[in-house]
Amino acid sequence: MTDYHECREHIRKVSVGFVLRGPSLDAEAVTKRLCLNPTAAVRKGQQRIIAGRVLPPCHDAGYWRIESTPAIDSIDINDHFGFLLNLLSPLVHDIKGIIEANEVYFDVLWESTYLYAGAGPVISNGSLRGMAELGADVCFDIYQVNEESDV
Repeated sequence: MTDYHECREHIRKVSVGFVLRGPSLDAEAVTKRLCLNPTAAVRKGQQRIIAGRVLPPCHDAGYWRIESTPAIDSIDINDHFGFLLNLLSPLVHDIKGIIEANEVYFDVLWESTYLYAGAGPVISNGSLRGMAELGADVCFDIYQVNEESDV
């Protein structure tokens, strides 16, 4: 595996979101139960609006999402996980009560000018333990970006 520290110069953007999603998820109830304001939340059947345009179909499930950015401005993925886990770990029992009929996952955005041979994210065992305690999966959106577009 490539040394993570050698690859840091190529990383352009990292963001992590924590998502609860399900057909019967009530985002307002989640906000009240967790006492955390989400970055984004929708209810099942709500219209999808992207860039001011209403798009079909409507949302097929409710979701509640909280993001690490803009609170964390770092290219270290574990800083982002640490921020979210510090918020969420004390709420593990409440979260587990919500996830019985819903999905729970961390959604990672990773942008780099170099994607090859181990140049991707390295997640610490502490972050992995925290995700496991919450019963959360992790998914990745990994993009190679052009150097010129980042100047």
